[in-house]
Amino acid sequence: YLATGANIEVAQQLVSSLNLFDQLFASSDTINLISKEKANRLTQEFGYQQFDYIGNSIQDLKVWEVCRIGYITNASKSLLKKTSSVAHIQPLKQ
Repeated sequence: YLATGANIEVAQQLVSSLNLFDQLFASSDTINLISKEKANRLTQEFGYQQFDYIGNSIQDLKVWEVCRIGYITNASKSLLKKTSSVAHIQPLKQ
């Protein structure tokens, strides 16, 4: 699954070209799928703490709070510090 804040049309092009994802959740004209919106959508689909999530942004904090295991990639030191209160965050090795 790909859950992105990108526009659905752009995200669909990526999904189609990579052929890696079974389903796509993306922003539309009416929903900006970031932060709490993304956390709510993923929780509706999979359940509270029933999914893992890879992110790289301050906007992902709300998702990391509700996922089972959160992974962080390409994070700044300040973002790593902010995620320290979310116990189930694992930095991905580059």
